Amino acid sequence: MENATVVNNIKTHSTRDAYLKTDPNLLSETEDELNKKELEGGIHPERLREMKEIRKDIRKEFARFKKNYSPKNAPLYTIMESRFRGDSNLPLRAYFTKKVTDYLLNETSICPNEKDIFYIRLPFVIETVICIQYYHNQILDGKSGVTHADAINDNLLMGNLLKDQLYRYIRDNFGRHTNLVEIYVMEMFEWVDYGQLVEQKFNKYTNFKTERYPKNILDEKYWMPKYLEDRIMKIVKCPKEKKTFLKWYYQRIYLTSGGLFKLTAELVGTMLGLKEQQYKGMIKFSVFYGMMLQIVNDNADFIPSKYKATTSVKNATDNFSDLRNNNITLPVFLYLTENQKGAIFQFLEKESCNTSTKMEEQLFKDIVKSKAIFNSIGVGRVFTRLASSCLDHRNKHNWAFQDMTQISRNNRFYHYYFQPIKPAYETVDTTAKSMLNLIITFHNYLKKFFEFKEGVRTLSVYYL
Repeated sequence: MENATVVNNIKTHSTRDAYLKTDPNLLSETEDELNKKELEGGIHPERLREMKEIRKDIRKEFARFKKNYSPKNAPLYTIMESRFRGDSNLPLRAYFTKKVTDYLLNETSICPNEKDIFYIRLPFVIETVICIQYYHNQILDGKSGVTHADAINDNLLMGNLLKDQLYRYIRDNFGRHTNLVEIYVMEMFEWVDYGQLVEQKFNKYTNFKTERYPKNILDEKYWMPKYLEDRIMKIVKCPKEKKTFLKWYYQRIYLTSGGLFKLTAELVGTMLGLKEQQYKGMIKFSVFYGMMLQIVNDNADFIPSKYKATTSVKNATDNFSDLRNNNITLPVFLYLTENQKGAIFQFLEKESCNTSTKMEEQLFKDIVKSKAIFNSIGVGRVFTRLASSCLDHRNKHNWAFQDMTQISRNNRFYHYYFQPIKPAYETVDTTAKSMLNLIITFHNYLKKFFEFKEGVRTLSVYYL
Protein backbone atom coordinates (compact mmCIF):
# COMPACT_ATOMS: atom_id res chain seq x y z
CA MET A 1 0.00 0.00 0.00
CA GLU A 2 2.96 2.28 0.56
CA ASN A 3 3.83 2.21 -3.14
CA ALA A 4 0.24 2.97 -4.11
CA THR A 5 0.44 6.04 -1.90
CA VAL A 6 3.66 7.06 -3.58
CA VAL A 7 1.94 6.79 -6.96
CA ASN A 8 -0.94 8.94 -5.75
CA ASN A 9 1.49 11.51 -4.38
CA ILE A 10 3.18 11.73 -7.74
CA LYS A 11 -0.10 12.20 -9.55
CA THR A 12 -1.57 14.79 -7.22
CA HIS A 13 1.40 16.72 -5.90
CA SER A 14 4.04 16.75 -8.63
CA THR A 15 2.72 20.00 -10.06
CA ARG A 16 4.66 23.20 -10.56
CA ASP A 17 3.02 24.79 -7.52
CA ALA A 18 3.96 21.90 -5.25
CA TYR A 19 7.52 21.86 -6.51
CA LEU A 20 7.92 25.58 -6.02
CA LYS A 21 6.87 25.22 -2.41
CA THR A 22 10.01 23.16 -1.90
CA ASP A 23 12.24 25.57 -3.77
CA PRO A 24 10.59 28.96 -4.47
CA ASN A 25 13.95 30.51 -5.34
CA LEU A 26 13.75 28.85 -8.77
CA LEU A 27 11.41 31.67 -9.81
CA SER A 28 13.91 34.46 -9.44
CA GLU A 29 17.38 33.04 -10.02
CA THR A 30 19.28 33.88 -13.19
CA GLU A 31 21.10 31.22 -15.22
CA ASP A 32 24.46 32.25 -13.73
CA GLU A 33 23.05 32.05 -10.23
CA LEU A 34 21.58 28.62 -10.93
CA ASN A 35 24.87 27.35 -12.32
CA LYS A 36 26.67 28.60 -9.24
CA LYS A 37 24.02 27.10 -6.97
CA GLU A 38 24.31 23.71 -8.67
CA LEU A 39 28.11 23.80 -8.54
CA GLU A 40 28.48 25.15 -5.02
CA GLY A 41 25.28 26.15 -3.22
CA GLY A 42 23.46 22.95 -4.20
CA ILE A 43 26.34 20.78 -3.00
CA HIS A 44 27.35 20.21 0.60
CA PRO A 45 30.50 22.31 1.16
CA GLU A 46 32.48 19.25 2.22
CA ARG A 47 31.42 17.33 -0.88
CA LEU A 48 32.39 20.26 -3.06
CA ARG A 49 35.82 20.34 -1.42
CA GLU A 50 36.26 16.59 -1.91
CA MET A 51 35.13 16.75 -5.53
CA LYS A 52 37.60 19.52 -6.29
CA GLU A 53 40.30 17.43 -4.66
CA ILE A 54 39.53 14.34 -6.76
CA ARG A 55 39.33 16.55 -9.86
CA LYS A 56 42.87 17.77 -9.16
CA ASP A 57 44.11 14.16 -8.82
CA ILE A 58 42.28 13.08 -11.97
CA ARG A 59 43.83 15.91 -13.97
CA LYS A 60 47.31 14.84 -12.91
CA GLU A 61 46.58 11.24 -13.84
CA PHE A 62 45.12 12.37 -17.16
CA ALA A 63 48.37 14.21 -17.94
CA ARG A 64 50.32 11.03 -17.18
CA PHE A 65 47.93 8.99 -19.29
CA LYS A 66 48.33 11.32 -22.27
CA LYS A 67 52.10 11.20 -21.99
CA ASN A 68 52.41 7.41 -21.81
CA TYR A 69 49.40 6.05 -23.68
CA SER A 70 48.70 8.42 -26.52
CA PRO A 71 49.02 7.35 -30.18
CA LYS A 72 51.12 9.94 -31.93
CA ASN A 73 49.10 12.91 -33.21
CA ALA A 74 45.75 11.11 -32.69
CA PRO A 75 43.19 13.56 -31.25
CA LEU A 76 41.76 11.09 -28.74
CA TYR A 77 41.03 13.46 -25.94
CA THR A 78 38.38 15.93 -27.13
CA ILE A 79 35.76 14.66 -24.71
CA MET A 80 38.22 13.94 -21.90
CA GLU A 81 39.67 17.44 -22.20
CA SER A 82 36.23 19.01 -21.95
CA ARG A 83 35.33 16.92 -18.90
CA PHE A 84 38.61 17.26 -16.98
CA ARG A 85 39.80 20.77 -17.80
CA GLY A 86 36.88 23.11 -17.16
CA ASP A 87 36.55 24.63 -13.69
CA SER A 88 32.77 24.12 -13.81
CA ASN A 89 33.09 20.36 -14.33
CA LEU A 90 33.23 18.01 -11.39
CA PRO A 91 34.04 14.30 -11.95
CA LEU A 92 30.97 12.65 -10.44
CA ARG A 93 31.82 9.04 -11.31
CA ALA A 94 35.39 9.38 -10.06
CA TYR A 95 34.07 10.88 -6.84
CA PHE A 96 31.48 8.12 -6.52
CA THR A 97 34.23 5.50 -6.89
CA LYS A 98 36.36 7.12 -4.19
CA LYS A 99 33.43 7.45 -1.77
CA VAL A 100 32.41 3.82 -2.29
CA THR A 101 35.93 2.92 -1.12
CA ASP A 102 35.58 5.22 1.91
CA TYR A 103 32.15 3.79 2.77
CA LEU A 104 33.25 0.15 2.48
CA LEU A 105 36.47 0.71 4.44
CA ASN A 106 34.22 0.66 7.51
CA GLU A 107 34.24 -3.09 6.90
CA THR A 108 37.95 -3.60 6.22
CA SER A 109 41.26 -1.78 5.71
CA ILE A 110 43.36 -0.86 2.71
CA CYS A 111 47.01 -1.68 2.00
CA PRO A 112 49.02 1.57 2.27
CA ASN A 113 50.82 0.86 -1.01
CA GLU A 114 47.46 0.53 -2.84
CA LYS A 115 46.02 3.90 -1.91
CA ASP A 116 46.74 5.33 -5.36
CA ILE A 117 44.96 2.39 -6.96
CA PHE A 118 41.74 2.97 -5.03
CA TYR A 119 41.77 6.76 -4.78
CA ILE A 120 43.29 7.90 -8.09
CA ARG A 121 43.74 5.19 -10.73
CA LEU A 122 40.41 3.41 -10.38
CA PRO A 123 38.42 6.69 -10.27
CA PHE A 124 40.34 7.78 -13.39
CA VAL A 125 39.46 4.52 -15.15
CA ILE A 126 35.74 4.91 -14.40
CA GLU A 127 35.75 8.48 -15.72
CA THR A 128 37.54 7.31 -18.87
CA VAL A 129 34.95 4.58 -19.39
CA ILE A 130 32.15 7.14 -19.47
CA CYS A 131 34.14 9.32 -21.90
CA ILE A 132 34.49 6.40 -24.31
CA GLN A 133 30.77 5.71 -23.98
CA TYR A 134 30.05 9.33 -24.91
CA TYR A 135 31.86 8.85 -28.23
CA HIS A 136 29.53 5.99 -29.11
CA ASN A 137 26.43 7.63 -27.64
CA GLN A 138 26.93 10.70 -29.82
CA ILE A 139 26.77 8.43 -32.87
CA LEU A 140 23.62 6.59 -31.81
CA ASP A 141 21.75 9.74 -30.75
CA GLY A 142 23.12 12.08 -33.40
CA LYS A 143 24.46 14.49 -30.78
CA SER A 144 27.19 17.14 -30.90
CA GLY A 145 27.02 17.29 -34.68
CA VAL A 146 27.90 13.61 -35.12
CA THR A 147 25.36 13.12 -37.89
CA HIS A 148 27.45 12.68 -41.05
CA ALA A 149 29.84 9.97 -42.21
CA ASP A 150 33.12 11.74 -41.40
CA ALA A 151 32.06 12.66 -37.85
CA ILE A 152 30.68 9.17 -37.23
CA ASN A 153 33.90 7.56 -38.45
CA ASP A 154 35.98 9.88 -36.27
CA ASN A 155 33.96 9.03 -33.17
CA LEU A 156 34.15 5.31 -33.85
CA LEU A 157 37.92 5.41 -34.31
CA MET A 158 38.58 7.72 -31.37
CA GLY A 159 36.37 5.70 -29.03
CA ASN A 160 37.95 2.40 -30.03
CA LEU A 161 41.52 3.72 -29.89
CA LEU A 162 40.89 5.26 -26.48
CA LYS A 163 39.49 1.94 -25.24
CA ASP A 164 42.68 0.18 -26.41
CA GLN A 165 44.84 2.67 -24.52
CA LEU A 166 42.68 2.30 -21.41
CA TYR A 167 43.27 -1.46 -21.34
CA ARG A 168 47.02 -0.84 -21.70
CA TYR A 169 46.85 1.58 -18.77
CA ILE A 170 45.00 -0.99 -16.64
CA ARG A 171 47.57 -3.70 -17.37
CA ASP A 172 50.41 -1.40 -16.32
CA ASN A 173 48.92 0.15 -13.18
CA PHE A 174 46.78 -2.26 -11.14
CA GLY A 175 49.18 -4.95 -9.94
CA ARG A 176 47.34 -7.92 -8.45
CA HIS A 177 43.98 -6.34 -9.35
CA THR A 178 44.71 -6.12 -13.08
CA ASN A 179 42.63 -9.06 -14.30
CA LEU A 180 39.68 -8.14 -12.09
CA VAL A 181 39.64 -4.50 -13.19
CA GLU A 182 39.96 -5.48 -16.84
CA ILE A 183 37.03 -7.92 -16.58
CA TYR A 184 34.79 -5.37 -14.89
CA VAL A 185 35.64 -2.59 -17.33
CA MET A 186 34.82 -4.96 -20.17
CA GLU A 187 31.46 -5.65 -18.51
CA MET A 188 30.78 -1.92 -18.15
CA PHE A 189 31.08 -1.49 -21.90
CA GLU A 190 29.08 -4.63 -22.52
CA TRP A 191 26.18 -3.55 -20.27
CA VAL A 192 25.87 -0.20 -22.01
CA ASP A 193 25.94 -1.84 -25.44
CA TYR A 194 23.14 -4.19 -24.44
CA GLY A 195 21.22 -1.24 -23.03
CA GLN A 196 21.56 0.64 -26.30
CA LEU A 197 20.35 -2.45 -28.13
CA VAL A 198 17.29 -2.62 -25.86
CA GLU A 199 16.56 1.02 -26.68
CA GLN A 200 16.76 0.35 -30.41
CA LYS A 201 14.55 -2.76 -30.29
CA PHE A 202 12.11 -2.17 -27.42
CA ASN A 203 11.89 1.54 -26.55
CA LYS A 204 10.63 3.02 -29.82
CA TYR A 205 7.32 4.75 -30.46
CA THR A 206 6.35 1.85 -32.74
CA ASN A 207 6.73 -0.54 -29.78
CA PHE A 208 4.55 1.69 -27.62
CA LYS A 209 1.84 2.10 -30.23
CA THR A 210 1.63 -1.48 -31.50
CA GLU A 211 2.58 -3.20 -28.23
CA ARG A 212 4.75 -5.55 -30.27
CA TYR A 213 8.30 -6.49 -29.26
CA PRO A 214 11.05 -8.75 -30.60
CA LYS A 215 12.06 -11.92 -28.78
CA ASN A 216 14.10 -11.39 -25.63
CA ILE A 217 17.73 -10.63 -26.49
CA LEU A 218 19.19 -10.65 -22.98
CA ASP A 219 20.86 -13.39 -20.97
CA GLU A 220 19.66 -13.77 -17.41
CA LYS A 221 22.63 -11.94 -15.88
CA TYR A 222 21.56 -8.69 -17.57
CA TRP A 223 18.01 -8.73 -16.27
CA MET A 224 16.89 -6.43 -13.49
CA PRO A 225 16.99 -8.32 -10.18
CA LYS A 226 13.60 -9.22 -8.72
CA TYR A 227 13.88 -6.86 -5.73
CA LEU A 228 14.33 -3.98 -8.18
CA GLU A 229 11.57 -4.92 -10.57
CA ASP A 230 9.09 -5.53 -7.74
CA ARG A 231 9.71 -2.07 -6.29
CA ILE A 232 9.88 0.12 -9.38
CA MET A 233 7.02 -1.43 -11.35
CA LYS A 234 4.66 -0.22 -8.61
CA ILE A 235 5.75 3.40 -8.78
CA VAL A 236 3.80 4.39 -11.89
CA LYS A 237 0.17 3.54 -12.52
CA CYS A 238 -0.42 2.90 -16.20
CA PRO A 239 -2.72 0.81 -18.41
CA LYS A 240 -2.00 -2.90 -18.04
CA GLU A 241 -1.16 -3.27 -21.72
CA LYS A 242 1.59 -0.63 -21.40
CA LYS A 243 3.40 -2.25 -18.47
CA THR A 244 5.61 -4.32 -20.80
CA PHE A 245 6.86 -1.15 -22.42
CA LEU A 246 7.56 0.48 -19.06
CA LYS A 247 9.45 -2.60 -17.95
CA TRP A 248 11.68 -2.46 -21.04
CA TYR A 249 12.35 1.24 -20.41
CA TYR A 250 13.47 0.44 -16.87
CA GLN A 251 15.51 -2.47 -18.22
CA ARG A 252 17.29 -0.12 -20.61
CA ILE A 253 18.24 2.47 -17.99
CA TYR A 254 19.25 -0.33 -15.59
CA LEU A 255 21.84 -1.39 -18.17
CA THR A 256 22.96 1.96 -19.56
CA SER A 257 23.10 3.96 -16.32
CA GLY A 258 22.50 1.79 -13.27
CA GLY A 259 25.02 -0.76 -14.53
CA LEU A 260 28.09 1.49 -14.41
CA PHE A 261 27.46 2.42 -10.77
CA LYS A 262 26.49 -1.12 -9.77
CA LEU A 263 29.58 -2.65 -11.37
CA THR A 264 31.80 0.05 -9.87
CA ALA A 265 30.51 -0.70 -6.35
CA GLU A 266 30.87 -4.44 -6.96
CA LEU A 267 34.41 -4.00 -8.27
CA VAL A 268 35.53 -1.93 -5.27
CA GLY A 269 33.99 -4.40 -2.82
CA THR A 270 35.67 -7.33 -4.54
CA MET A 271 39.05 -5.58 -4.71
CA LEU A 272 38.79 -4.90 -0.98
CA GLY A 273 38.24 -8.61 -0.38
CA LEU A 274 34.77 -8.19 1.12
CA LYS A 275 31.96 -10.73 1.06
CA GLU A 276 28.99 -9.76 -1.09
CA GLN A 277 26.78 -9.37 1.97
CA GLN A 278 29.09 -6.60 3.22
CA TYR A 279 28.48 -4.39 0.19
CA LYS A 280 24.99 -5.56 -0.80
CA GLY A 281 23.40 -2.30 0.39
CA MET A 282 25.86 -0.23 -1.62
CA ILE A 283 25.07 -2.22 -4.76
CA LYS A 284 21.34 -1.58 -4.31
CA PHE A 285 21.98 2.11 -3.72
CA SER A 286 24.13 2.25 -6.85
CA VAL A 287 21.40 0.76 -9.03
CA PHE A 288 18.65 3.09 -7.82
CA TYR A 289 21.01 6.07 -7.97
CA GLY A 290 22.24 5.32 -11.49
CA MET A 291 18.71 4.83 -12.80
CA MET A 292 17.58 8.04 -11.10
CA LEU A 293 20.35 9.95 -12.90
CA GLN A 294 19.08 8.65 -16.24
CA ILE A 295 15.53 9.73 -15.40
CA VAL A 296 16.87 13.20 -14.55
CA ASN A 297 18.74 13.20 -17.86
CA ASP A 298 15.60 12.16 -19.76
CA ASN A 299 13.63 14.89 -17.99
CA ALA A 300 16.19 17.48 -19.07
CA ASP A 301 15.76 16.63 -22.76
CA PHE A 302 12.93 19.12 -23.37
CA ILE A 303 14.80 22.40 -22.85
CA PRO A 304 14.69 24.58 -26.02
CA SER A 305 18.11 25.33 -27.47
CA LYS A 306 17.50 29.10 -27.11
CA TYR A 307 18.25 28.73 -23.38
CA LYS A 308 21.73 27.37 -24.19
CA ALA A 309 21.49 24.79 -21.39
CA THR A 310 24.69 22.82 -21.92
CA THR A 311 27.09 20.46 -20.15
CA SER A 312 30.71 19.58 -20.88
CA VAL A 313 29.59 16.94 -23.40
CA LYS A 314 26.12 18.14 -24.37
CA ASN A 315 25.27 20.98 -26.72
CA ALA A 316 22.03 22.93 -26.40
CA THR A 317 20.95 21.56 -29.79
CA ASP A 318 21.27 17.98 -28.47
CA ASN A 319 18.00 18.37 -26.59
CA PHE A 320 14.95 16.64 -28.05
CA SER A 321 17.27 13.97 -29.48
CA ASP A 322 15.14 11.19 -28.00
CA LEU A 323 12.03 12.53 -29.70
CA ARG A 324 13.90 12.97 -32.98
CA ASN A 325 14.99 9.34 -32.73
CA ASN A 326 11.47 8.20 -31.75
CA ASN A 327 12.76 6.94 -28.38
CA ILE A 328 10.09 6.91 -25.67
CA THR A 329 11.57 7.99 -22.34
CA LEU A 330 9.70 8.20 -19.03
CA PRO A 331 8.22 11.72 -19.40
CA VAL A 332 6.92 10.89 -22.89
CA PHE A 333 5.59 7.54 -21.66
CA LEU A 334 3.63 9.34 -18.94
CA TYR A 335 2.43 11.86 -21.51
CA LEU A 336 1.19 9.19 -23.92
CA THR A 337 -0.51 7.03 -21.28
CA GLU A 338 -2.65 10.05 -20.37
CA ASN A 339 -3.85 10.07 -24.01
CA GLN A 340 -2.40 13.51 -24.68
CA LYS A 341 -2.72 14.59 -28.34
CA GLY A 342 -0.64 17.78 -28.42
CA ALA A 343 2.58 18.74 -30.18
CA ILE A 344 4.58 15.76 -28.85
CA PHE A 345 2.01 13.23 -30.06
CA GLN A 346 1.82 14.89 -33.48
CA PHE A 347 5.61 15.04 -33.72
CA LEU A 348 5.89 11.29 -33.07
CA GLU A 349 3.07 10.46 -35.44
CA LYS A 350 4.75 12.37 -38.27
CA GLU A 351 8.08 10.67 -37.47
CA SER A 352 9.79 14.05 -37.65
CA CYS A 353 13.57 14.17 -37.54
CA ASN A 354 14.17 17.91 -37.25
CA THR A 355 13.15 20.41 -34.60
CA SER A 356 13.01 24.08 -35.51
CA THR A 357 13.17 26.74 -32.83
CA LYS A 358 9.40 27.13 -33.11
CA MET A 359 8.85 23.38 -32.84
CA GLU A 360 11.13 23.14 -29.78
CA GLU A 361 9.01 25.77 -28.05
CA GLN A 362 5.80 23.89 -28.87
CA LEU A 363 7.19 20.59 -27.60
CA PHE A 364 8.47 22.25 -24.44
CA LYS A 365 5.13 23.92 -23.69
CA ASP A 366 3.28 20.68 -24.38
CA ILE A 367 5.31 18.59 -21.90
CA VAL A 368 4.81 21.31 -19.25
CA LYS A 369 1.11 21.84 -19.90
CA SER A 370 0.43 18.10 -19.77
CA LYS A 371 2.19 17.91 -16.37
CA ALA A 372 3.91 14.73 -17.58
CA ILE A 373 7.31 16.31 -16.91
CA PHE A 374 6.38 17.02 -13.28
CA ASN A 375 5.10 13.48 -12.79
CA SER A 376 8.38 12.19 -14.21
CA ILE A 377 10.33 14.45 -11.84
CA GLY A 378 8.28 12.90 -9.05
CA VAL A 379 9.25 9.40 -10.16
CA GLY A 380 12.92 10.39 -10.05
CA ARG A 381 12.44 11.49 -6.46
CA VAL A 382 10.92 8.13 -5.56
CA PHE A 383 14.09 6.48 -6.90
CA THR A 384 16.06 8.82 -4.65
CA ARG A 385 14.09 7.72 -1.60
CA LEU A 386 14.58 4.07 -2.53
CA ALA A 387 18.33 4.64 -2.98
CA SER A 388 18.66 6.46 0.34
CA SER A 389 16.98 3.62 2.21
CA CYS A 390 19.62 1.12 1.08
CA LEU A 391 22.55 2.59 3.02
CA ASP A 392 23.58 2.39 6.66
CA HIS A 393 22.87 5.86 8.02
CA ARG A 394 25.35 5.23 10.83
CA ASN A 395 28.21 5.04 8.33
CA LYS A 396 30.21 8.27 8.56
CA HIS A 397 30.34 8.56 4.75
CA ASN A 398 26.60 8.12 4.23
CA TRP A 399 26.09 11.90 4.04
CA ALA A 400 28.00 12.13 0.74
CA PHE A 401 25.74 9.64 -1.01
CA GLN A 402 22.62 11.32 0.34
CA ASP A 403 23.94 14.63 -0.96
CA MET A 404 24.61 13.13 -4.40
CA THR A 405 20.93 12.24 -4.75
CA GLN A 406 19.78 15.85 -4.36
CA ILE A 407 20.07 16.34 -8.11
CA SER A 408 16.66 14.66 -8.42
CA ARG A 409 15.14 17.47 -6.35
CA ASN A 410 16.99 20.50 -7.62
CA ASN A 411 19.11 21.02 -10.70
CA ARG A 412 19.55 23.85 -13.15
CA PHE A 413 17.71 22.09 -15.99
CA TYR A 414 14.50 21.72 -13.99
CA HIS A 415 14.47 25.49 -13.54
CA TYR A 416 13.15 26.02 -17.07
CA TYR A 417 10.01 24.00 -16.51
CA PHE A 418 8.85 26.44 -13.85
CA GLN A 419 9.15 29.60 -15.92
CA PRO A 420 5.70 29.15 -17.50
CA ILE A 421 4.15 29.52 -14.04
CA LYS A 422 4.95 33.23 -14.11
CA PRO A 423 2.33 34.83 -16.43
CA ALA A 424 0.90 37.23 -13.84
CA TYR A 425 4.30 37.71 -12.31
CA GLU A 426 5.76 38.75 -15.66
CA THR A 427 3.11 41.32 -16.41
CA VAL A 428 4.01 43.62 -13.53
CA ASP A 429 6.83 46.13 -13.70
CA THR A 430 10.22 45.82 -12.02
CA THR A 431 9.17 47.83 -8.94
CA ALA A 432 6.15 45.60 -8.40
CA LYS A 433 8.30 42.50 -8.78
CA SER A 434 10.73 43.84 -6.19
CA MET A 435 7.84 44.58 -3.83
CA LEU A 436 6.44 41.07 -4.33
CA ASN A 437 9.84 39.54 -3.59
CA LEU A 438 10.07 41.71 -0.46
CA ILE A 439 6.64 40.51 0.71
CA ILE A 440 7.60 36.87 0.11
CA THR A 441 10.88 37.35 1.98
CA PHE A 442 9.10 39.08 4.87
CA HIS A 443 6.50 36.32 5.00
CA ASN A 444 9.20 33.62 5.17
CA TYR A 445 10.95 35.61 7.89
CA LEU A 446 7.77 35.79 9.97
CA LYS A 447 7.27 32.04 9.65
CA LYS A 448 10.56 31.51 11.46
CA PHE A 449 9.39 33.49 14.48
CA PHE A 450 5.67 32.80 14.70
CA GLU A 451 3.61 29.69 14.97
CA PHE A 452 0.10 30.09 13.71
CA LYS A 453 -2.32 27.86 15.62
CA GLU A 454 -5.40 26.74 13.76
CA GLY A 455 -8.59 28.26 15.12
CA VAL A 456 -6.73 30.62 17.46
CA ARG A 457 -6.26 34.31 16.74
CA THR A 458 -3.38 34.82 19.11
CA LEU A 459 0.21 34.23 18.11
CA SER A 460 2.83 32.28 20.00
CA VAL A 461 6.24 33.85 19.78
CA TYR A 462 9.31 31.66 19.34
CA TYR A 463 12.15 32.73 21.61
CA LEU A 464 15.23 31.82 19.65
